[in-house]
Amino acid sequence: MITKAVGYQRVSDLSEVEGHSLDAQERLFYELCKSRGWEPVGVYREEGRSAHTEAIAKRPVFKQLLEDSGKGLFDVVVVHSIDRWSKKVDGWIDTLVGALCDPIIVYPSGWEDTLPDWIKPQITLERLIMNLKVTKEGKGAPVGDTEALAYIYPRTLDSPMTEQWTRIYIYVFNQAMKMKKTEVPQDLKTEHLTDYDMQQLDDLKRWIYQKRVEHRKEKATARRQQAKAMTGEKDETEEKELEIKPTQPSFF
Repeated sequence: MITKAVGYQRVSDLSEVEGHSLDAQERLFYELCKSRGWEPVGVYREEGRSAHTEAIAKRPVFKQLLEDSGKGLFDVVVVHSIDRWSKKVDGWIDTLVGALCDPIIVYPSGWEDTLPDWIKPQITLERLIMNLKVTKEGKGAPVGDTEALAYIYPRTLDSPMTEQWTRIYIYVFNQAMKMKKTEVPQDLKTEHLTDYDMQQLDDLKRWIYQKRVEHRKEKATARRQQAKAMTGEKDETEEKELEIKPTQPSFF
């Protein structure tokens, strides 16, 4: 299967635009695709936008890139240098890799493999958006309502939940459907949670992210150990589609 690649090119002011910096970045993108055997399927050009801002609304092309990534329209994003992506490099690479490759944490009920097909790409997009939100606000966990829904969903098929967690489940379901632009039946609509219920949901999201980070660290350690054991051999542990990792917390 041929790898589909897109380029993200950004200049921070009009002088760079007029100086053909964008054209230079695009030329290098196509040269790289040719050398790697990738299929170039598009270029995202952000003219006169600063990477110092993490406000996604101020970088509309970058926002479109994230949305298209969530739809699975390409496999690789090529940037000329990391500061084209963001000036805040520290931590960005790790969180970006985590958003794309961390497993989906789900309740271990025996129904883990029944998640709807649409939920995985939506979780990827949501993780990228939440990363930007947390970076901007400096608080919270980069876990959204769709990811919380994915965790709770297998639990709903296992046995009845408490009234509180039923309310929380219906709420995150509504939020996920809103992001999916799908109408919810009137008798299931809900837009708000009490402060106490929201606190419980926030605790679940923090716990989910903690488990994701633990998995990421375990995977990195395993790779280092493998590299030492296979010196000189190619590391074939490439990232695949988001996997599902059943984990049991104390919430239910």
